[in-house]
Amino acid sequence: PLALQLAAPTVQASAATFTPTVKTINVTLKNPNAAALSKLIYWFEGQNPSTEALTYTGPFDLSSTAWETYAMTGRADAKLVVQAVGTEDFCKPSTLALFKLTNQN
Repeated sequence: PLALQLAAPTVQASAATFTPTVKTINVTLKNPNAAALSKLIYWFEGQNPSTEALTYTGPFDLSSTAWETYAMTGRADAKLVVQAVGTEDFCKPSTLALFKLTNQN
């Protein structure tokens, strides 16, 4: 059977660093694949994607006040990991898209 290799998604964010003046970062994920064949999932580096990945449903905000929820406690930075996964058996998952976020608060 033919297999379809899904293309990697892209990450767009309003900023890459939390600062005393940037308290919220808005994140939009772009899926270059057909919506009927794939969906995007995302998690943070260090999380278990098989149990902690979230399905992308639309733009979301990351808050500096909730940083400890998103990143490992005490870490100054973390990578958001995004992957396109197939909704059909013949679709192979994409390579990972990584977006580094830093907390300077």
